[in-house]
Amino acid sequence: LATWTPERRVLLGSMTEEQSRGLVSHLAGQELVGVAAYHPEVDAFKNAWLDQAPMRRADQGMTLIHHDLPTLIEPRHCPGQARLAERSDLDVALAFQHAFREEVDLSAPPPRRAMLDIALARRELWLWQVGDEPVCYAGLRWPSANSSRIGPVYTPPEQRGKGYASALVFHLAKLGAARGRCTLFTDAANPTSNKIYRALGFTTPGVTFQEWDFAAD
Repeated sequence: LATWTPERRVLLGSMTEEQSRGLVSHLAGQELVGVAAYHPEVDAFKNAWLDQAPMRRADQGMTLIHHDLPTLIEPRHCPGQARLAERSDLDVALAFQHAFREEVDLSAPPPRRAMLDIALARRELWLWQVGDEPVCYAGLRWPSANSSRIGPVYTPPEQRGKGYASALVFHLAKLGAARGRCTLFTDAANPTSNKIYRALGFTTPGVTFQEWDFAAD
């Protein structure tokens, strides 16, 4: 129903309001940095946490839109090719992850070499490369055997507008869709990324995922 790693938000699955309150009681006394979940679970947990900790407040973070892929649409051609990142690309992946965090979510814990090394060993990280230069970075993870999730996706500012992100996401979406469901999340406040993914065929059922951060009031 839920997972929690210290220094990260509690991540909720589907649960009732009663289960949310039970989880809050179980976590009483812990220093939680926040919660992330779909509606209505995120509201139920947040409100229960504030009820038992009246000297704290909740600050809203990002609202994410969950996208599915009913039909994949090929983007315009651009130079380069997709390449699975290797263990020797650890420093490259770390640089991309740091840049992604600084631009998208500074409240997230800094990327760790050990975690990225595991992702590389699991063959989850990809690069779009033009010549010898990696110009875009993305992940493809498998929450289940027949369901994939793309993210994060990051292109350095000087390489944007050239179609690299669309090309890399298209490549990963083909891999994911070939084995079942392919999904991704986008920041509701970022019209550029939402436009890119809609052009590739991703659609949303209107489901949103919210992040909230807890702090002393």
